[in-house]
Amino acid sequence: MFESTLISKWIKLIFTTLLVFIAPIKPLLLIVGAVVILDTIFGIIKSHKLNIKFTSRRFFPFFKKNLIYQLAVITTFLLDTNLLNEFTTLFISIELLSTKIMASAICFNEIKSIDENVKIAYNVDLIKYVKSLFKFSKIVKDGFDEIRP
Repeated sequence: MFESTLISKWIKLIFTTLLVFIAPIKPLLLIVGAVVILDTIFGIIKSHKLNIKFTSRRFFPFFKKNLIYQLAVITTFLLDTNLLNEFTTLFISIELLSTKIMASAICFNEIKSIDENVKIAYNVDLIKYVKSLFKFSKIVKDGFDEIRP
């Protein structure tokens, strides 16, 4: 009885320490996780459109990929806080630059995968569509600027 409470206290202590350690990069980890989830959703949609049977075996790589990506961001954060951040802040005043670059690279990779899935499933180039939305919003903004006195 005494050993189990001692073990549970140690587990809580370790878990709390890990949470405090990753607190500065929590938003980055959430964004990376969300993009991986979106990629998985669009992969499922693509397989449904192509009449490919979706099994739990095909779903397992989601967990592996998410774990690897999260560990990559955490490892880069560890390197950044203990080594790289001192040098990068001498030239660029962005804290945790390497960690943010790693998370951005992962998100870019997943967004490209989402784009490929949407192209296959719906025959729509997602990146071109988003660019056209930005161009349209700029045209609308310029139109409002002309109307204003």
